[in-house]
Amino acid sequence: MTMEKGGNLTAPLSSSFPPPFFQESTSGRPELTVAVLPKSGEIVLVEMSQRFHMDHLDKVMSVALEGCQKIYHILDKEVREHVSAAGADLGWRDST
Repeated sequence: MTMEKGGNLTAPLSSSFPPPFFQESTSGRPELTVAVLPKSGEIVLVEMSQRFHMDHLDKVMSVALEGCQKIYHILDKEVREHVSAAGADLGWRDST
């Protein structure tokens, strides 16, 4: 899976997935880009680079949506930690 500009997740449609770091895919295999609203789970974008057999769509969408949720939680945690640290440096108090 790769993260594109704008926060879209792209996963190659193959039997094995690339290493767990973001990379640019130049393999020529079909790719699916999915954008999901994190709280509602509403799919707001689906884009494919090439055609592929519809028998694979359910599995591919399941993996893509799972990846979107994982990335959302990672980014949410990192942003919260960064804002908390920056706020502490500025003398903000924790209101929780």
